[in-house]
Amino acid sequence: PSFFTPAVLAQAKKDLGADAYAGQHGQRPAPPEGIIFKRSWWKRWRKPGDFVPEGTEARLLPAAFDDMLISVDAAFKDTDGSDNVAMGVWGRLGPDRFLIDQACRRMSFTETIHQLLDLINAYPKARTRLIEGKANGPAVISVLKKKVTGLIEIEPEGGKEARAHAVSPDVEAGNVYVPMHAPWVHEYLEELCAFPKAMHDDQVDQTTQALLRFAKGRSGAAATEALAG
Repeated sequence: PSFFTPAVLAQAKKDLGADAYAGQHGQRPAPPEGIIFKRSWWKRWRKPGDFVPEGTEARLLPAAFDDMLISVDAAFKDTDGSDNVAMGVWGRLGPDRFLIDQACRRMSFTETIHQLLDLINAYPKARTRLIEGKANGPAVISVLKKKVTGLIEIEPEGGKEARAHAVSPDVEAGNVYVPMHAPWVHEYLEELCAFPKAMHDDQVDQTTQALLRFAKGRSGAAATEALAG
């Protein structure tokens, strides 16, 4: 920190680009195309009226889904604050999965509670709320279980890389859609494609947790009505 302040790092990331930044400052270079998740595999969704660059394909975001869920990867509340909290709102329509919304940043325990409640209120059809049973996940459930329903503690099976490999066929087959224009989508794809050499893996964890749940066919109550808003 005495050599590289947050402002310096932010400028370096802008000047170098995400790939070069990961190699120079994180010492974890990754192939530009990706490792477990290839960059070309991800499909895009858009909203009506969104700009679509020439030569780019983007599917309209469905107005209704068979299932919806919120997937949460919490941080350790006693760390130095370097870990992010990642929360993803996901929808499933037939074989296709859509990352509809996401929050990923450093959050205190209180901020984690407020952010999760914001997503629950914004997406009431996502009745299943998956929270990894590590870090402060159990504490989040303890605080919220008397306020909201559908909080499910998940004990991950296998290692992070094994879970990523388990869901990578869904992405390779073109069944996983991310937004075209969300402000966070670039950082999301950089992390997923650089994994397991990425500096962070919080978004990877929330993604594999959601996709594995859909694969098991136990995502919870159907969400067949239109999205709120």
